Amino acid sequence: MSLPLQTSRLLIREWNILDGAKYLPLSQDDGFNSHSVIDYKLLSQDAAEQKVIEWAIVFGQTKMGVLPIVLKENKEIIGICAIRPIMLGAKKELHFEVMCRLAQVHWGKGYASEVIQSLFQYGFKDLGLQQLIGHIQTDRPPLRKLAEKVGMSFLKSSIYQKEPIEIYYVNPQ
Repeated sequence: MSLPLQTSRLLIREWNILDGAKYLPLSQDDGFNSHSVIDYKLLSQDAAEQKVIEWAIVFGQTKMGVLPIVLKENKEIIGICAIRPIMLGAKKELHFEVMCRLAQVHWGKGYASEVIQSLFQYGFKDLGLQQLIGHIQTDRPPLRKLAEKVGMSFLKSSIYQKEPIEIYYVNPQ
């Protein structure tokens, strides 16, 4: 399985030059920015275009990083997802994180589960990773439920960006 990743309803693909205009309104969605210690909100078209270019370059070089989630039916970018390296814990241990963020209007439709399952396949089959993790702020029970729904198990509690988190993991099946 290589890019683009597809489900029956979604496409996960590389960024293109026109995506900056589509990313700006998504970046300003309150729901999109509500589940992480990282704020992806951008205030200008130039900033959105620069962010998309940055993500495209990183993915082109590493085959990891932030990608757009696109609805097949209308080509709307409804969120972002990623597999990316992350250093966690007091010992700064290297992990590979899977991440998914959606505009709030698209919550509760099962899209996150579809995306994460596709990222698992890509991470294990194409990238050869031996474990993927997700970090969840401790005050986000719905995200713990999602992690368990897609087959992740609790690994440990930790701190990320000075915030308490729970780390969930999955290994290849």
